[in-house]
Amino acid sequence: MADLNRELKEYLSRNNESKENLLPTNIKDLKLPKLSSWFVPNGSAKSANDEETGASPTATQASSSWFSSTKSESLFPSLGRKQRIMGFILCVVMGIICFSLSALYAPLLLLKARKFALLFTLGSLFSLLSFSFLWGPVNHLKHLFSSERLMFTSVYLMSLMGTLYSALSLQSTALTSVAAVIQV
Repeated sequence: MADLNRELKEYLSRNNESKENLLPTNIKDLKLPKLSSWFVPNGSAKSANDEETGASPTATQASSSWFSSTKSESLFPSLGRKQRIMGFILCVVMGIICFSLSALYAPLLLLKARKFALLFTLGSLFSLLSFSFLWGPVNHLKHLFSSERLMFTSVYLMSLMGTLYSALSLQSTALTSVAAVIQV
């Protein structure tokens, strides 16, 4: 038994000498990863420019966040961050309600096609409006009408307007159904 204990101590001492410590022995040796923020466009909490100037990360995040870019807009410049998020959540909830109500009319699609199309279109409009609250209406429109999204946005908005016009003004179930199919 004593021989086994001695062999174990020799083995452990031999392994300790041949290998480096895999885990840091001090907390100071431990390197923490830099956490990025969702609201900083480049994804880093502190940029190289801030390290030169000595600016704090919170000042950088406040100046380059999504919220500061919406403050520069001429439409709704006085809305605060909390108001924008509440508007976003309200529009998303209203969109979900409209989509849910339109889903209830799905089994009766042949009989109530205009009601289904109106509720589905309102759900789509609330969804679009929610991101306008979050990003700001001008930034959101710039994003929607960028060169790579121009064709999709144009067709989608025309189908929304066509659905509303044919359902409310013309009250034509056939035209409403065609516009709703294009919308989907």
